[in-house]
Parts: sequence; C-alpha cells; structure tokens
Amino acid sequence: MRCAEVCFAIAFLAERCKPSGLPRNRDEFPEGSCPTVRFGNDFVLATSVTILTIPPISIEMLQSLLDEASGRWTGCNWRTAMGPQKLNLQGMRSSHAQILASATSGSESAAWDEAAAFLAIVESDAKKAESAARRAVALMQSGHQADAILEASKAVDLEAKHRVPVIWVAVRDAIQTLATSANTDCP
Repeated sequence: MRCAEVCFAIAFLAERCKPSGLPRNRDEFPEGSCPTVRFGNDFVLATSVTILTIPPISIEMLQSLLDEASGRWTGCNWRTAMGPQKLNLQGMRSSHAQILASATSGSESAAWDEAAAFLAIVESDAKKAESAARRAVALMQSGHQADAILEASKAVDLEAKHRVPVIWVAVRDAIQTLATSANTDCP
C-alpha cells in the first residue's frame, strides 16, 4: 500500500467519525460505518493507533502455504512418555520401534510393540492429513470452495487427534478466508 492510500484512509475514516475524530475501539464507530476500507486488493483496518494492511489471500499464496507445510509432519515429533517404561517416541518411526520390539523380550518387547502400533497410526494420519490438504488446495483451485473447506478441516482434525494442530491450520484458515472473500461483495 502506498503512502497516499494510507493518508486517504486516515482522512476517510476521520471524516466519517467527525466531530470526535477516530474512535478508540470498534464499538465507538458511528452507526452504519465500518473501520475497514478497501483499496484495490488491500483491506485497511483502522484503529486510533495503527493502520494495518492485510494483503488478500491468493491461490498462489495458498499453494505456497501448502508447499511450506508439506513434509513437516510425518510422524511423532513431540515428546512422549508412553507406557510403564515411559518411552519417548519423539522422532522415532514405527519401523524402528518394531525392530526394538523384535530385539527385546517380555514387557519391554510388548511396550515396543505398542509403541510401533501407535507410531504407525500417527504416520498414517500424517499422510492422510497431507493428502487431504493437497486435495483441499486442488479443490480450491478448481472453484469447489465448500469441498475445499471440508478437506482442509479433515487435515486439521487428523492432526488434532494426536496433538494441538499447528501444521494444517494455516492452510485451512487461508482456504476459509479465500472462500469467504470470493463470496463477499466488497465495496
């Protein structure tokens, strides 16, 4: 956003809020006014302190988010304390846990078997989540917004089965924002 546009935004909002000047919060805007101004593809949010420019989400940005997130969650990448042995499975693959199950005996072998089964589920869900996110972006690119949101939500839900979702949330949120902005008739 250029300086002239920022100055216009400030003048526009100040004019709408006369005689008292800019309000301190959203509730103080005059009836029927809104603290959002659109300049081309930029939305400007005004507060008494700051003018923020929020760039529009584009399909290209969505693809970049997907590319950045891809491969970041492939298995258990958080600390664990599984079973009586309190096994920390962070960074371990199910195939490694299965080798340890075969190399040990008794309760230790059983613990590694359980760990291998758990890790296999996490790895499978990670693959399914990435596939769902890829489908979501492809659906968004082809104009199927509702289906894209559902697929992106599946990716987040699969991750949430195991931990607080951090990988696929940005992709889902970008799809929701892009779908909303495509369906909104902006001034």
